[in-house]
Amino acid sequence: NNVDCINEPTHLVGPVSQKITPSLNPFGTNEIDVVTDDNMLNDCTESGNGDNNAACNNAGSDAIVQITQENFVNPTIDIGVNFVYSNDINTLQGFDETNDCDEAGDGNSDATCSNDLDNLIGPIDQLNFVISPTPNTAHSNNVEVSQIGIAENDCNESGAGTGINDATCTIEAANTIDPLSPIEQSNEVNGVDNVVQTNDFSISQAFDVENACNEFEDGTNSVICNIAGLDNEIGDDPVPIQQSNDAAGSAGATISQNNEVDGDDALGIPGISQLIVAANTCGQTGSGDNLASCVMSDFENDVDLVDQSNSVLDADDGAVISQDN
Repeated sequence: NNVDCINEPTHLVGPVSQKITPSLNPFGTNEIDVVTDDNMLNDCTESGNGDNNAACNNAGSDAIVQITQENFVNPTIDIGVNFVYSNDINTLQGFDETNDCDEAGDGNSDATCSNDLDNLIGPIDQLNFVISPTPNTAHSNNVEVSQIGIAENDCNESGAGTGINDATCTIEAANTIDPLSPIEQSNEVNGVDNVVQTNDFSISQAFDVENACNEFEDGTNSVICNIAGLDNEIGDDPVPIQQSNDAAGSAGATISQNNEVDGDDALGIPGISQLIVAANTCGQTGSGDNLASCVMSDFENDVDLVDQSNSVLDADDGAVISQDN
């Protein structure tokens, strides 16, 4: 059985651009919801007399690129009071990969089992820009990201006889917010009376991976089990995640500015959650030798830079200003 099993799905979302230029309607939302959830299975088993020289490979890639959302109010538009606009993005990227490369009975298993998965998002740009004498404005940018990777290799060779399992089992994976141009959220107003500006960002990145590369009873298991290069990465030096609120020309106004990296306080969910769970199981049972090499290395949870800023210009002594990062 000389099967070669390969799964290589690639999903690309973007570029996506949303823009609202309001006229008389004081309410509006740019909203994007993306779900990419993939399940892959390789079953390359050969039973009975004969060799199994299968190569089982899963390589998946989900990329959400170049999302731009903008709300713009220029000085020529009079939209009245209580202007409320927002930009919202909610994504879920998930892979569940499994390889099953067993050979049972008299025969050899020379399978190569590998799982490689990548979840990428960014750049994301969200902007609310108001230049208008508009009373009581509220505008917000919201990004909620979930990236999940599950992978398992099962490269067993079972049974009595002269069977040999010489499989190589590897797993590599990455959950990444674009390190070159990640996420930028900004609210800018000029000349408004009473304004609430909010930027909110939350992310969950998680891996649960396992190698099981056993050979049972008479036979030699010379398996190499590697789990390497599991990365949860947010931002990169010198390009940070940026949240900014700017207000100008609002003398005597009440101004509230908030930049938040926040999850769900009621449920105890943090704004940034990064988790890696990994296990190698490379046992051998019976009279045969187990010469397996099991390695887990190069795991990283990185949050490099988050830049938050609030600024108010041209406010007089009667202004009420609240700022929170």
